[in-house]
Amino acid sequence: MRRIHRMTAAAATITICLAASSAPAQTPVTNAFTYQFRLVLGGDPVNGLAEFEFSLWNAESGGVQIGPSIFVEDDVIDGRYTTRLDFGPGTFNGDARWLEVTVASPPGSGFVTLTPRQPLTATPYAARAIGNWALGGNGGTNSNNHFIGTTDNQALELRINNQRALRLIPASSSVSGDTLSGNFIAGGLGNSIQDGAGNVIVGGGGVTWPNTLYGSACVIGGGLGNQVGSNSFAPDYATISGGILNQATANGAAIAGGAANVAGDSAAIGGGSQNDATGDFSAIGGGTQNSAIGRFATVPGGANNAADGDFSMAAGFQAEALHHGSFVWSGKSAPGDVFASTSVEQFLIDAPGGVGIGTNAPQTELDVNGTVTAAAFVGPGGELNFDGSGIQFGARPLVGDQVYAFPTADVVLSPGIDNWQSFTAGVTGDLGQIAILRDVNAGAGTMTVYVGEGIGGTVLATLNVPVSQSLGTQLIDVFPSVSLAAGQVYTIRLQGPGWFYQAAGGYPGGRAFGPPEPNPDFYFSTLMLQAPEETVIVRAGSVGIGREPIGLALEVEGNASKSIAGGWIANSDRRIKTEIETISGALDTLDRVRLVSFKYTDDYQATHAGVGDGRYLNVIAQEFAEVFPDHVKGSGERLPDGSEILHVDTYPLTIYSAAAIQELHEQVQRKDAEIAELKQRLERIERLVNHTLKN
Repeated sequence: MRRIHRMTAAAATITICLAASSAPAQTPVTNAFTYQFRLVLGGDPVNGLAEFEFSLWNAESGGVQIGPSIFVEDDVIDGRYTTRLDFGPGTFNGDARWLEVTVASPPGSGFVTLTPRQPLTATPYAARAIGNWALGGNGGTNSNNHFIGTTDNQALELRINNQRALRLIPASSSVSGDTLSGNFIAGGLGNSIQDGAGNVIVGGGGVTWPNTLYGSACVIGGGLGNQVGSNSFAPDYATISGGILNQATANGAAIAGGAANVAGDSAAIGGGSQNDATGDFSAIGGGTQNSAIGRFATVPGGANNAADGDFSMAAGFQAEALHHGSFVWSGKSAPGDVFASTSVEQFLIDAPGGVGIGTNAPQTELDVNGTVTAAAFVGPGGELNFDGSGIQFGARPLVGDQVYAFPTADVVLSPGIDNWQSFTAGVTGDLGQIAILRDVNAGAGTMTVYVGEGIGGTVLATLNVPVSQSLGTQLIDVFPSVSLAAGQVYTIRLQGPGWFYQAAGGYPGGRAFGPPEPNPDFYFSTLMLQAPEETVIVRAGSVGIGREPIGLALEVEGNASKSIAGGWIANSDRRIKTEIETISGALDTLDRVRLVSFKYTDDYQATHAGVGDGRYLNVIAQEFAEVFPDHVKGSGERLPDGSEILHVDTYPLTIYSAAAIQELHEQVQRKDAEIAELKQRLERIERLVNHTLKN
């Protein structure tokens, strides 16, 4: 008995007959295709005449036959056979098809059905999909008439392995007056455009986390689980470039990437995760768990920042700009340590490491390496001034010390000359300004201050003299200021600046290097810095309130108070102490301290405006030193005879008073025990007496 071996998928190939001319309008493509296979009998390839029946079916087994059967009798050479098949119009409509082949070799020997049926791949369908387009390219086309696509209201898909790779969906809508048509979906099979037109999903997505788009003129570039719009609102011109689980909820929203970010109307998010920019026109650069819900609010990055006020900005970590126009920067790192605005239009900085301007190593909360310019500085008392060795808060009027009279004659010194003038300081203090009398449009130059008469001494300061714009006194700032001592001779030298006035009368020590006078004196006035009672002076790490600090960290001229009761706070941790001893003999020690009432001398009151004429309570420093020698020191102030005034730290009295109370308490406890024992003895005696009397 003869046996026909069935063909395998590898043994048969199907090709499309597209031998028409390359011009699209010539020789229509039919449903015909070429079928080629290899026929083997008993392990040997068939050579000779054979009969074939070809039929088309809609299922791999069973099913319904599509079109007529085709009978062919032809020669098979070396087992190979090729034939052209055409099952008629309407055969290929996009549904799956299978080819069944029966063979009789030689003819009349009885037909044998080859199994299984051979599936027809997408290749034959190309004839329907591309119309008259040739696979090798086309010429003479007209874009108005020749295209690949649909002419009805149906979507167009491109598939790979029978899975959608690209879907073009018909749609129409109007955005900003422009009519849009068609939507574009690529990427995962679950991606979808639910509403609108002119939308694009470029890629990404999947069945589990598809990208979904509602709206018009919107784009999702890729990623997973991203969504533009919702069932309740379909936005226009919103964009998500990528990332995962991002949401663009309103018109013009844009998200570049990241995860679980939400952008609102015309808002933008650069990346990061769990950021919320739902304020209109707001922006978040990145970071995590930031929010910008105010209009035009901004968070550049960081974590847990909130720009809730309109036109606000928050940056760093846990910074909250809650009010209109507020800017908040927080450099803290402890969770829960929120730094928030308290009012509108605030600019707040919380930088535990300090703020540096012109320096990358700030030593204080604000460290400026350069000049600070401001209309005013507010502190306890007035403006803020610099004096070379520290800072003074408070109004510090300039008072004249040495004044040379205005000129009596119109004598103006020429420009370009070199003049110097010596003078003797009348008071001790800081030189803050020097005034000179100048003419209109006088040129610029320099001013130098020397110690001693002439220009050979130590230079205290070299100052720039600017151009004079008008006739009158010109003030030259001495910055940093220099200290002058009463009775000491100093010299002021002018070089370059011209058209300043010669002083009336004569003053010794002046010298000129040029006309019009051989030894003219020039008008000038020294202006000294004066610190009133309310001034706060910070100098070399010390603070003086109403006085110049001399030796202590804080020195106050007059009384000091706090808003609430309580003593000064000091570090007293056990871990920072050594050689700890309990105070003993406190009662005896206190018994040696004399507490006094007194009045200050007239001379002391005259030099200390905060000291009144009343009586005061304290100790005598010299006596106190005999009991507590470590707590009496020199104050830095001196009496007229040059001796140093002593000051005392009376804090030991507080500790020793507490220790004395403890000692008294111990004594009371001992006395209480003795009394209790005596009471018991008395009770026993009373019982004994009563018993004796009864008997």
